[in-house]
Amino acid sequence: MPGAPWPAPEVPPRRWTDQLTLMVWRAASLVLMLLTGSTAWAQHTQICGRLCASLGSADQRDCIARCATGQQRNPEPPATGEGEPPVTHGSIYLATPPNMSFGLVLGQGDRLTAHRMAEAACRRGGASCAMVQDFTLPCAAIVEGVRRSTGALFMTNDPKTYYVRAITHGVANNPADAGRIALDTCRQRERGALSCRIVLAQCGPR
Repeated sequence: MPGAPWPAPEVPPRRWTDQLTLMVWRAASLVLMLLTGSTAWAQHTQICGRLCASLGSADQRDCIARCATGQQRNPEPPATGEGEPPVTHGSIYLATPPNMSFGLVLGQGDRLTAHRMAEAACRRGGASCAMVQDFTLPCAAIVEGVRRSTGALFMTNDPKTYYVRAITHGVANNPADAGRIALDTCRQRERGALSCRIVLAQCGPR
């Protein structure tokens, strides 16, 4: 906030014109102070809001409330405790059906890098891909939902005996839970008519 208004002339007013000049001087000083203060306040709320956006949802609401009342001058994201591993980023991209390719990247220190790598992996087959999940959990799994091909007596590992109908995914703190989530999602597709199998389950570096 700005300092005190401009100092008035030291010569004491002697006529009504002098008094009017003094009143105008004081009014101009007050207006300038209010305008300058409004600009500073707007800058404060903008910066404060951007910093609040980096917090979790619950902390973010409290931070924004403090910004609005001027109580929050320098919001900081919660510090991690000593010895805790740094946050890593993962990303999953899936191709647009009927193409069933995917891209999965784990354990990247930079979020944008994780996105670029996953998208590139998904597009290797010339597919058009879209991001389906962005996460910081360490593990992920990919599941295929398949059906028996026409003319095949039964399904084997030979791609000629089946065709892929769905790709599902799951993320968790361990590969078993990630696989279970992806399998549960797959089994809900097409009214349970798909045969679901895990094709990839892994964790990033810790």
